[in-house]
Amino acid sequence: MKVLMLTMEYPEATGNMQAEYIKNLAQGLSQEDVQVYLVSLSFEEKREKWHKGVHIHRVEAMDFPSFHWVSDAVLNNMKTLEEAITIAEKEAWDLIVAYDWACALTAKSLKTIYGIPLIAHIHDLEVSKKGDSLLKEEYYIAEMQGWICQHAEKIITSSLFMQGKLSSIYNIPHQKIQVIPLGINPEQWVTHCNLKDFRHLFALAKSKIVLFSGNLTLSQGPQILLEAAKQVLQKMPDTTFLFAGRGELYQDLAQKAKQISENILFPGQLKGKALVAAYRIADCLIIPSLYEHSATIALEAMACGTPVIATDTGALSEIIDDRKSGLKIPPDDPQALALAILGLLSDFQLAQNLAERAMEQVQKKYLISYIALQTKKIYQDTLRGK
Repeated sequence: MKVLMLTMEYPEATGNMQAEYIKNLAQGLSQEDVQVYLVSLSFEEKREKWHKGVHIHRVEAMDFPSFHWVSDAVLNNMKTLEEAITIAEKEAWDLIVAYDWACALTAKSLKTIYGIPLIAHIHDLEVSKKGDSLLKEEYYIAEMQGWICQHAEKIITSSLFMQGKLSSIYNIPHQKIQVIPLGINPEQWVTHCNLKDFRHLFALAKSKIVLFSGNLTLSQGPQILLEAAKQVLQKMPDTTFLFAGRGELYQDLAQKAKQISENILFPGQLKGKALVAAYRIADCLIIPSLYEHSATIALEAMACGTPVIATDTGALSEIIDDRKSGLKIPPDDPQALALAILGLLSDFQLAQNLAERAMEQVQKKYLISYIALQTKKIYQDTLRGK
């Protein structure tokens, strides 16, 4: 099976979470005898042609003086389409796979030109995140997401929560939307750095460390954790809170934190080895989200053996088994969160049990090798007309 994979995000270009997932899935599919031809943007000189079984074609991002980023998106689709047509002169694909709205124009055009089935991977929705408060440009994204979903033979999303949202918002039959979690590559969550030295960057040897990793935005709930931190520090003043991330709330949160305790730190966004080390030294990871579409951060922490406390919402509800592989709390409830943190930090056996079961769960259900097999089956079923 030959698959053309279209994405505007790939690790060497952007380094974000979805880009890492696309890379891991492409490599996982290649190990299952799927020939993957991936077309993505290039923001640097580096242009790989082959990496771990994946044929990579880089398209130089448009450097065009336009008045709006939507214009850039359309122009980059034109460049991507040109590259794909050039590849098609030498290779015949069986399937087109498009990641989200950004490459929708290219994907639909190729489907029309070559008569090849199209599968869309959609793992987040602008409408679901912001409802009726979308800006004009966000309406464009929402419309493009709906458009690519209507033209795809099948849609793959990462949770039952997202399946329901896609179905209700865009009036798509449930059977057209397949649910496959965002798996992780366990090799990425092993660290060989000196954790003792890394820990000393943030906390004293005997201090408990509570970690938040993600965007500092309202939907991710860091403001709720900050309120809970104030309550926790009244009971356990030596606890260190790390808010690792960037976002619109950074300045406001940092200012409020200064009035609470010097043990509340904002180290910025952590990536790669630094993020793995942060998971490893943390006594727990907190995910206080009001909205969560994929719960990849929870899986990362679980793979590292870090106990997770998360809100009972979205994809988090599906991944975390309460008091078995993590602790669930109601959304937007600082008091419940504070009690959960205090309970976990003061109960070593509970923390150990949660960590062990979570690691077992990741090994059984969320490794990228297993996710690649499920994805390949959907690709095969699509080609058979199922």
